[in-house]
Amino acid sequence: MLGQHIRCRLENSAFIANSLEKRRLVASTILSLGQPYDLMSFGLADTHLHMGNAGDRDGTELARRVEISLTLKLKRGVGFRKVKVTEVHDQWHLERVFGYVLEQDEHHEVHADPLREATNIPDLLGMRVTGRYTIGNVRKTLPRVSRARLLRLLGVDELVPADGPLEHIEPAAAAALCLPDLAGRSELALTGKRAVIKIVGDRLNTTQLGDLLGLHRTTINRLRRRPVDFEVVKATRLQLGHWRSRWELMHNAGG
Repeated sequence: MLGQHIRCRLENSAFIANSLEKRRLVASTILSLGQPYDLMSFGLADTHLHMGNAGDRDGTELARRVEISLTLKLKRGVGFRKVKVTEVHDQWHLERVFGYVLEQDEHHEVHADPLREATNIPDLLGMRVTGRYTIGNVRKTLPRVSRARLLRLLGVDELVPADGPLEHIEPAAAAALCLPDLAGRSELALTGKRAVIKIVGDRLNTTQLGDLLGLHRTTINRLRRRPVDFEVVKATRLQLGHWRSRWELMHNAGG
């Protein structure tokens, strides 16, 4: 067996995640649980979730853990149906599952997730650090998957890093970390805030930066002294570049 195709659906076939915050919650949950199961791809349409993994690890167990976690976190008042798992026994089928999982919104003509946050496309393209392990899983299992193909799935020709606008840097860092925002003092939130400080650079003084992040200037100075995760900085700049390119596409289409 080369892998598995896993399908999950709520008992009442309701939307699993109908907001940006919930889509990021779904993504972070799957990515936090998928590494031991050689997760390669996942995609959420509206009423159902697909996952594709490599190797012979138990996809049913991965689905069980994901479903239990999402039932608790989403608080929908309903559980999931019995999972469907299809074994994959040849390379062609494995590659087909990979693409099919990532194209769920197009396959079902659901366009509620234009930034593809309820997939691991952002992780595979370096725009999100949460599931960067899936890059290695795809490279060693599906070497023919190209960056150009992933960019097409994202809906752009290329990703060009950007450093602004200033008001978008904090939400971009949150997206890079699969967080709803950077509120609070969790380690992830602080990591995101340090990335924001690095990207802003000397464009704002300490007081202005504190206003941007909702922090006292002493906290800003303390964060400046702590190490920066440059993978998060890179992912945030790619998020900013993607948002800008999407805006330009919409502006040109309307203009």
